Amino acid sequence: MTGRRNAEQQRKNFKVTQRLFFEKFRRFNTENLGYFKRGVSMKKNILLVIDDDSSVRAATHLAFERDFEVVSASNESEALDIFDSVRPDVIFLDIIFHKVPKGWDILKQIRERDSKVVILITTSLHLNKAEVLQKQADGYFEKPFDHDKVREFLIGKRLLDRENSQDL
Repeated sequence: MTGRRNAEQQRKNFKVTQRLFFEKFRRFNTENLGYFKRGVSMKKNILLVIDDDSSVRAATHLAFERDFEVVSASNESEALDIFDSVRPDVIFLDIIFHKVPKGWDILKQIRERDSKVVILITTSLHLNKAEVLQKQADGYFEKPFDHDKVREFLIGKRLLDRENSQDL
């Protein structure tokens, strides 16, 4: 008898829990409907920072963490593994890794996987903008780059909402 009562009690508890869950879910959707109607996603876009310099990765993370979910990689294999697992919306890609221009190889491999991801070249080298665009990058910023200019570029690409972007 007690086994049957326990099973009935568990079913009742489950139904109550289920009802509470759906009530919270309905309230959440109702409260956030305005975001969806305006076309503003509550999910942050993902930014992948590919740079061998840990201080650049850290500074970029701090500068863009309010606007993006920021992930980073310090080498080619790590970058491609992270790219395949998270499918970022934007990539900041350094060209030179430990004095070797590996960035162009990474760019080519990423473009083979996804032609729509926005890739910004970030390097301390002075590059010809036409060459950068010819290699299928979407933009180019010399280090140290101005975060506000990068934000303006991303707003132009519709990856950031002007009202919600930090410090514009």
